[in-house]
Amino acid sequence: MRIYATIFITVVVAIVSGVLVSQKQSEDALRVLLNSSSSVKQLQGISRLETKSFDECRRHVAHLLAAQPDVSVKAQALLVYKAFHQKRMNDLINLPIEKSLLQSAFWWDNQQTQIPMSLPAIPAIEIDNATAPWLLKLSSFYAEEQRNHTLQVIEQLPIRDRDGSVLLTVLAIHANNSNDIQRLVSEWSTSYDTEAQKAALLLHALQGESSISVLSQDSEIQTIQLILRDENTKLAWRSMHRDDGNVFADIVLAGMIANPSKFIESCIDTAKQNKWVHPEHAIIIASTFFPDIASRIPASYRRNDESRKKWWDLFSCGLLLQKR
Repeated sequence: MRIYATIFITVVVAIVSGVLVSQKQSEDALRVLLNSSSSVKQLQGISRLETKSFDECRRHVAHLLAAQPDVSVKAQALLVYKAFHQKRMNDLINLPIEKSLLQSAFWWDNQQTQIPMSLPAIPAIEIDNATAPWLLKLSSFYAEEQRNHTLQVIEQLPIRDRDGSVLLTVLAIHANNSNDIQRLVSEWSTSYDTEAQKAALLLHALQGESSISVLSQDSEIQTIQLILRDENTKLAWRSMHRDDGNVFADIVLAGMIANPSKFIESCIDTAKQNKWVHPEHAIIIASTFFPDIASRIPASYRRNDESRKKWWDLFSCGLLLQKR
């Protein structure tokens, strides 16, 4: 019996020693990555901390908070995420966290017990469909009981918006969630009108259906087809900029349909840089694909350039805190 006990103790000691050695090797490897002069290795090191506690993360990345922008951003995001979910928000105050990120994180922390916000009621005004059809489409993004139109009304309006895009038409029809959408897709996909064909492609893809093919020589339609067919967000990123520096709204929408989680950063970045002819289009995209986050942000933040920046700060932080 004594021999068996000795063997058992030896095995246990060997296992424990092996675990401790393995942990030390892992810790040493992590330290090498985080103390490297290479930002690529530093980013790899930060990624390995996702299962650690807030205190461990702070100990490891505190020196990286003032590093190169990409490293600093990821280190700050890690600490904010950990602090938010481990109820350590006050421990962020004395750290060099970007002011807008810190304020947004505290804002979300205060919202945890509040119910989602709804958009304000539509003003009781007459909308002239001939001169401002886009206003009627915008009302599609309000609560259903506040709408005063149907899919049939929208489809009679011009498909093309003020910036030449079909985004507002497509998302307004999608928001109506009508059983007639496939009928409209069938009609528009065989149309000779370029805007109708583009709208059909995007609307069909938004329903979660496999991509359809449209015969067209239009370069933007061809690009959109490739993005949707291959879920090619890289092509969307390369193609979304116009000669005037603004973005092609329909290309951004195609990228979002292809992969919302991957392409939302491009949408956010261009919105913060004021690269949209109509800034409300970017917010409508974000609200369409991430309604649970967007619906909690006050509509008053949509009013002007300065307040919209706050809207996007809160939205970005919301994505971060939900690991989206």
